[in-house]
Parts: sequence; structure tokens; C-alpha cells
Amino acid sequence: MALKQRGFTLIEILIATLILAIIGVIVVKGLQSAITTKDNLNKVSQRLDQLQIGLTILNKDFQQLVNRPVTDTKGHKEPSLLFKNNNDGILKLTRGGYLNPLSQEKRSTLQRVNFILDGHNFIRETWPNLTSKPNAKPYRQLLFTHVNSISWRFLGNDNQFYPIWPTGNTNANKGSVFPKAVELTITLSNWGTVKRLFAIKSYGEVAVEKKPNSTSTTTKPKKKNAQK
Repeated sequence: MALKQRGFTLIEILIATLILAIIGVIVVKGLQSAITTKDNLNKVSQRLDQLQIGLTILNKDFQQLVNRPVTDTKGHKEPSLLFKNNNDGILKLTRGGYLNPLSQEKRSTLQRVNFILDGHNFIRETWPNLTSKPNAKPYRQLLFTHVNSISWRFLGNDNQFYPIWPTGNTNANKGSVFPKAVELTITLSNWGTVKRLFAIKSYGEVAVEKKPNSTSTTTKPKKKNAQK
């Protein structure tokens, strides 16, 4: 007597297909979630790297402040460190350490730097020369993105914070052209507020030009008579 072969019924095939479809959807959703999480982590990591690099650049600029006023493109004199108000948000400074190996370029090692908020981007502008020519275009370096607002404060010699610099307060500026420290507050979208205090090296004492002493004389050593 021949054995009867029994196959899958239509209902069993439909149930198996449905189970496979559900498993496939779960796998695809899991992969999409993993890819999205990885992309978000990469974006956060890039923003953290950008924030750390930008703060490092700011710290170096403030550490290398020098007492060297400049003339702007309109012929106006500007102090070494200048910040008028938080409306335009432009901070200007003169720094040293602008490398010129073997004096290959005809320029000094000093550099004029501006920090400006352009839309939601925090920009660092630099010029190759301290005295900028009319219509000269600076080199622009992007420091921070997704910036909603920035504000500056300056710690004077009287240990009080001021919203502008120079302050015009003799107690704050006494014995120095620079503040003791500069405070930067940045509001970033989805991150909140970041605050950083930059200490100014040696408080920025006023540089005193030493004049040669015209009354000083030099004496030559007397020659000894040769013994016969």
C-alpha cells in the first residue's frame, strides 16, 4: 500500500510568510535605528571636536595678546583689544606668534584678529598685515556652528566685570591695557549655554619704551705700562 504524501496547506504557507515578513520588518527597523544612532553620534562628536578646537584657538589668541594699537581701513586708531557692545558682537585684538619662518614673507609676526557672529556661525577673521588696506578682505575661519547668541565680559583690574573694553573706568584700566580675563558665553542650539573664561597672560601690563641714557659714559680700561 503506497504512503500518502502530505504537503503544506495554504493557511500554513500564509502564516509562515507572515512570520517571515514580521521578522524582516523588525530587522530592517533595527538596522535603520542603528544607522540613525551612529549618524547622530558622529554629528555630536564632530560638534564637540569643533567646540574644543575653537576654544583652543580662542585661548591661544588671548594668551598671545600684545600691546600694539592699529589703524583700521578708514584710518581710525584702534586699541590692541577692542569691544564696543554686544549688538554687533565684534571683538578685535592684536596678537603675536604669527609665524614667519626665516622671514620668507615681508610682514611682522603680529596679526590683527576679529571675532564676529555671522548668522549662526562664529567666525574668526585675520589679516596678513596690521594696517589693513581699503577694501582688503580678511581670511575667514569657521569656529562654531549652530550659534544662537554670544556675549563678552571683561574682568578689570578692580576685579569687576565690564561689558565693553576699554571701559573708560580708571580703576579697571589702572596699570594695564588688557583685562585680567575675558569671559565668553555662547548659546548653542540643542546644547544650551557654554561659558568659558580666558585668563590674560601677565595681565597685559603697559609696555614702557626704554630710552637710551644720553648722560651715561663708558670708560675704557687703562692700559698697563709694559714692564721693561
